[in-house]
Amino acid sequence: VCDQSSNCDWASINWTFEVDTKTPTVTITKNTTNLEIGIDSINITWLATDTNLNTTIFNITYPNGTILFDSTNDSGEIILTPNNLTTLGTYNINLWANNTAKNFNSTTDNFTVQDTTPPIVNLITPLNDTTTSLTNINFTFNATNTALKNATLHIWNSTKDIYATNTTNITGTFNQTTLTITNFIDNKYEWNVLVCDQSSNCDWASINWTFEVDTKTPT
Repeated sequence: VCDQSSNCDWASINWTFEVDTKTPTVTITKNTTNLEIGIDSINITWLATDTNLNTTIFNITYPNGTILFDSTNDSGEIILTPNNLTTLGTYNINLWANNTAKNFNSTTDNFTVQDTTPPIVNLITPLNDTTTSLTNINFTFNATNTALKNATLHIWNSTKDIYATNTTNITGTFNQTTLTITNFIDNKYEWNVLVCDQSSNCDWASINWTFEVDTKTPT
């Protein structure tokens, strides 16, 4: 700057500035996509990079949108175990970052927690290959799964025709139930139980058990 007497001068120092039109680089990696509930874990890492990185927001949400995990670190790693992944459905992974020039970038990913494992069913009584004189019989069994729904007792007669069925609702991860069938007639029978979970996975006990009803006295 010069005045009318030709005296000129600069500011005490030069100032610098930078033109930055580039967005941050954002990356999410994971080691799997489909997980079995109660069994599998997932490893997730994230990274946001930029010469002038300013803010990073990372989060993982449950299928209903609520936050499972969040962080403002530029990078990190998290391992989610079955203790964390207690809800079936699709979990979203979100990463957002900006720089001091207000350029921003974001990326998303997801993984699914599913239930494809059928219940484990155990028959308890009446014992296999036994004979009884009772005509009203209690059938006891148990089942194990992450989310039980219902059980149907099936009984077949000696000609393999369905003699009786009985369906009951069950809940929880373990359930033991007794169902009573009345008015049996003398015959040989097989029985088993079909148990289903909340994801419509169903299974029987490994084999049918047999019993015989004999109400006749010896001659």
